[in-house]
Order: sequence, then C-alpha cells, then structure tokens
Amino acid sequence: MSLNLTFFKPIINRNRIDAWKLSYVFHFLKLKDTSRMPGGNTFRLFKTCMLTLICVGTHITILQAQEKGKIFGIVHDQRTGRPVESVSIYLQPVSYGTETGSDGRYTISSIPAGSYHLVVNRIGYQNITEQTIQIHDGDEIKLDFTLQPAILSNIDGIVITATRSPSLSNMIPASVDIIDNVKLDHQSPQNLAEVLNNVQGLYIKDYGGMGGIKTISMRGSNAEQVLVLLDGQRLNNAQSGYVDFSTIPIAGIEKIEIVHGGNSALYGADAVGGVINLITRKENEKAGLSGSLNSFFGSFDSKSWEGIFNYQQQFFSAALSYHNLHSAGNYTYADAQGRKQQRINNDLSSQDMFSSFNLHFGDPLYQQKLNFSYKYYYAERGSPGTLSFPSSTSRLYNRSDQFNAIYTGKIFNLLNDFQLQGYFQNDWNRFVSDDYGFHSENNSRNSTYGLEAQLKMVLAAAHQRVYGAGTRYNHLTGSDFPSDHQRILYYAFIQDEIEYVFGSQAAIKSLLIIPAVRFDIFSDFGSHFSPKIGSVLNFDTSWNAALRGNVGMVYRAPVFNELYWPEDSWSKGNPDLRPENGYDWDLGFQMHPPLPVEMTFNLTYFQIHMNDLIAWQYQDMKSVPKNINRTKSSGLEINANLQPVKNAVAILYNYTYLSAVDLATHKILTYRPRHTSNGSLILTWRGMQLEIQSQSVSQRFADAENIQKLATYSVYNIIFSAYHTFGNIKPKLSLQIINLQDRQYQIIEDQPMPGRDFRLNIGLAF
Repeated sequence: MSLNLTFFKPIINRNRIDAWKLSYVFHFLKLKDTSRMPGGNTFRLFKTCMLTLICVGTHITILQAQEKGKIFGIVHDQRTGRPVESVSIYLQPVSYGTETGSDGRYTISSIPAGSYHLVVNRIGYQNITEQTIQIHDGDEIKLDFTLQPAILSNIDGIVITATRSPSLSNMIPASVDIIDNVKLDHQSPQNLAEVLNNVQGLYIKDYGGMGGIKTISMRGSNAEQVLVLLDGQRLNNAQSGYVDFSTIPIAGIEKIEIVHGGNSALYGADAVGGVINLITRKENEKAGLSGSLNSFFGSFDSKSWEGIFNYQQQFFSAALSYHNLHSAGNYTYADAQGRKQQRINNDLSSQDMFSSFNLHFGDPLYQQKLNFSYKYYYAERGSPGTLSFPSSTSRLYNRSDQFNAIYTGKIFNLLNDFQLQGYFQNDWNRFVSDDYGFHSENNSRNSTYGLEAQLKMVLAAAHQRVYGAGTRYNHLTGSDFPSDHQRILYYAFIQDEIEYVFGSQAAIKSLLIIPAVRFDIFSDFGSHFSPKIGSVLNFDTSWNAALRGNVGMVYRAPVFNELYWPEDSWSKGNPDLRPENGYDWDLGFQMHPPLPVEMTFNLTYFQIHMNDLIAWQYQDMKSVPKNINRTKSSGLEINANLQPVKNAVAILYNYTYLSAVDLATHKILTYRPRHTSNGSLILTWRGMQLEIQSQSVSQRFADAENIQKLATYSVYNIIFSAYHTFGNIKPKLSLQIINLQDRQYQIIEDQPMPGRDFRLNIGLAF
C-alpha cells in the first residue's frame, strides 16, 4: 500500500489536521479485516482508522523539518570525568529531544523559537531540571553538562503515568513516587509487594510467606480500586478486579511509577485510590551483549535464580529475563495459646519469563519505535487456609500469558507524538482441595484484548494536548460458571496542559493547569463520564516550592465474581449491582530548598468520597455482594528525604494518617490502619551500601462491626549490598535480615507472618 505524499503536504505543514482530507484517506484506503474479536463493525472501523494513522506517520518521515534553533554538547560524569551515554536530554513542555551516544555527545535540531525547560535525565544520576533556555530562529547553542551520581531519588524525576506523557514530577498536580532500577538492584526483591511495602500511602495486605496472596490498598481504597499497569497494559482482570502482587516478579523492570489519587479521567474504571505502572527496560546502556546472573538463598528453604540478557545495536535492541523461585514457607508462629506451630501447605514454586524486542526506524528527526514484549508466568502453591480453618491439601495453580505491542513516532510534524498500543492477556486459575473428605476442583480462564491510540499535540510553547481512544474486550469462562461472560468497553479521553509563566518579580513564577475528561461506554453498564482538573503553582525557583491540587470524579464497575458468582452453600453473586462512583480531591505542598544539605519535603491532604460501595455481606446465611452506604477516606501523607552528607548518608521518612469511615454506621472500614510510618537510614561508601529500614503500623479492625482488632506492629530490616567493577564485570553481594527482631504479628486475621528471615543474594553483571 502506498500514499501520495503530495496530497499530505498541505496537511502536515501545520499543526491543525484537515479533517475532510483525512476522511478521503479513510474512505479510499482498503484494508482486509482479519480480526475475529467481538465488537462488530465499530471495532473494525476503529482498527482501520488507527492503522491508517500509522501509515500516514510512516510515509511522511522523509519530509525534513525547517531548521530553526539547535542545541548540542557533551555530558560527563562528575566523579570520573568520563562521557556518559544514554542520557535523555529534551525540552519541556514540547517533550522532544535525544540521547547521548557512547561519546557522551548529543544534538537537538529544528527547535521552534520560544522559552523551554531543559531536562537532563539518567537513572543513577541527579537530574538537571532547573535550567531555562531561550531559543531564537537560527540559534546554535552549545551546552555541556556534568552529572553527579545519586543515592537518593530526586524530587525532579521524569514521570509518564500521571499525564500519559513525559513530565517532571514537580510539574504535575498528582503526588508521585518513583522507584528506579538502582533501588531495585540494591533491595533484590522477589516480588512486587516487597518493593512497595515502604511507600507512603500504600498498605500491603499480606497473607504470609512468599506464597501468600498480597493485595494493596492506596489511600484507604479496596484492592479492586487500585489500577496496576505493565507498560500501560492493564493487569487487573474482569473476574476478580484485583492484582496479587506475589505473582509479579520484578525481573526486567526498569522503573515503577506510583501515582496517588483518583485518575478515572485518564484510565477509567478502578483508578480510584491510584495507579501503579511497571515500566520495562526499552533501551540498554551499552552496545552489544550485556546482562546479569543472580541467585538468592533465604530462610524457610527459599531460593531463586535469575538471568537477564540484553542486546543493543544502533536500530535494534532485545531483552530476555527468566526468574525461578521456590519457597517451602514452613516458618514457625505462635498460636492463640502462645504455643509454637509450623505453617504447613504454604509452599510456592514459580517461573517467570519476559522478552522484549525494540526496533527504531525512519528519519532521525521523525524516528519511530516499535516494541513487542511477551511475559509468561506459572506458579503452583499451597493454600493453607486460616488458623481457625486450616487446609493441608488445597492447591492453587496460576498461569498468565501477556503480549504487548507499542508503536510510537512523530506524526505530521516534530511537535506531534503518536502512540498505538495493542495487547492481549490470558489468565488461567485452578483450585483443587481434598479437605474434610470432600474433593473439590474449579478452574477459570480470563481473556483480555485491548487496542488504544494516543496523540499528543504541542499547540504552543506552553500548551499541549493529549487525545486518546481505545477499546477493550473481556471474556470469562470457568467450571463454576454455568455460562460464559463478556464485557466490551469503548472509551475516549482528552487532556489539556497549559502553563502560564509570570514575571521574575512575581510571587508566583508559573501556573500549570491540566484539565482532563474521559467518556466510557460499557456493553453491560452503559456510559460513564469522568472529568478531572489539576493545577500546580510554582513559587520561588531557588526553593523549588510548589502548591498542587486535584479534584475529579472516580468510579469502579462490578467485576464478574461480584455479578455472576454461582450460588453454593456459602455465597452467591448479585447481577443487580450498580457501579461504584464518587469523587476525590487532594491538596499538596512540596519543596526542595537550597540548604547546605540535600533535602526534599512533600505534604498532601486527600479525601475520597464513594457512593454505592460494593461489599460482601451476609444474607440468608450466605455472603452476597451489595451496594452499601457512602464512605469517606481522608488523610495526610508526609514524605521527607534528607542527605546530611551528600552521596554518603541519606535519611528517608514517610508517614500516613488515614481515616476511612462508613458514613451510615460511622464504623471504621476493615484493614485500614490509622497510622503508618516508614523510615530508612542509608549509608554509602566505595561501592557499598547499608540500609536500615523500619515500619510501624497501628491497630486496625478485622470486621465491619469494629469488634476484632489486630495489634500494632513494628518491623525492622537490614539490607547490605556491595559492588565492585573489574573491567566489564561487576560482581554483587547482598545480605538481608527481614524482621530483625523476630516479631510475631498478623496483617490479616488468622494469617501469621514469618519471623526472622535471612537472605543472601549473589550476582554478576556483565
């Protein structure tokens, strides 16, 4: 298929697209439909339009942009003086730029006249974000940079999830936490729950041991109200609605972005408490073959091994990782009478494989990228039940296959970024039990197919807009369900980002306003409208002080288990459920003052109001999901980081106050601790790092009547890691003691947590 470029020249030479000309393209372009997915003509029309946009973007890359301004230079490491490669250098708010090569050099050409924030970013170094440059037509500006290694995540990190495009964390309204691969490598976690356990505003509901189910609550939300993404691909399935974090290893993960607060305006249903996006590695730091080998040995007969391999050439890169984990989970605990018992049927064996392929093509100014990734996970584990009703035979089997394809590139001109993403995921779950002389077995399969297109247009130097549209299909089949169930969703969203810059003498330096709105159409629940607006007020630039706020509507659609769970002796579904709906707002303050010591401080107050909350309640001696009373979650999040000795000593602390109440009964919602605090002391010296972690969690109720209480607990961990470089070889040693004081405690009632856990990690990077 070919297109006449002469026809497109009048379209691509200006930011606005002539709709009538594109309509002729859609009319005359003939594409054979090969899709067998449900959705009918609407889905096939949507697919045709999206493929047309790809063709347009691909064929216009031969056009050259008019030379305007140019910046160029070289980036060095402050400590060694050597050039630093793979450094991202780009301009805000237009968000286009380049990366340094192996010699540390970079060039950004064809920059329109205007004032820009220059961003210099690389994992493992302190970012440069404060510099503002003025570009005029014909300017050629040489800018060299020296980067300082960092042991503390900077307040000015680069975030994608909050606004669906790269933005500085201090230039977005939402409260955001970033966990980079430096911290992941130091901590050597075996699953995602271990990574997120100390993040502000998050509470991990842990059923004990590596094989125990681990779900999450953000700002008092249910697990079904937290959206989890993998490179933008939704991991929450339509049957249960939640994600078990024990089933998500972190091999191949480059960065984790945690966006606090409701985000239904951009991500739709389930994004009530927040959004967690796992971002995999797309580019490698050096050409050729690289990677790492890691092994882990721990208490309770726990062990794992992991291999990560990366290959990088000029226009092609690939990554492959494999993680194998085994744990007997046979730790001891104290029962209600104080007697020592051993946890049985709590073992876990899992395998995880991730592969990714990336291709760059097209003119350098209009370079396009194509990424394919595939993730496989399989696990067998015991289901020990509760202390009151233990199980010695129940077994769980989980398997997941995920495929994701992402196309990104410039379209029509340098100021427009286009992305098309297609994905599918299959989840198989099987449960078998022979307890109490009865054999029971059930299985289910969840299939998800999705397609989404996004276009970001820079309308002016301080004004950009993001458009998006997509569709998703969910299908459930299972032995316990008398019939299959499906759900089809169509959606569209739009977000504006407008910045007003004031004079140098003004008390407020800039005002950023980000309104967004999304419209969803469900095949089984009709339509839903989700608006949101956020803003950032930046004050004195020397203090990096900012005031941010958000207000928006949120909702969650009932999942298949809540609607269609077949009636048995204990429970049944409720097909008459209504979607949860409500609104949330927050107000926050952050600063990064110019003190002799490095310091950052964040404070956020939030409220989430929900109507028609879905909860399982007893009716006629059975548990049935119902839309219950209004709820209100409010609280305060405080995050403070301090480096008394730069790059040598760091102190991290966060505290969360939470009040989550059923407004009709005035009862506290279950498993919502009022006070949670986390602290870390990090000492770094000559390739060695020692971290002492502490966590304290207050009492929480285990029942809706607020009768059963779980006691306050405090846990301390020690993590020591050491690295040394021999040419291209970098060995690693890590020692960890989890639950240093051997505390006996429960996070979930009747589900004891492990005692002291010794861990040894040995690795080799090349």
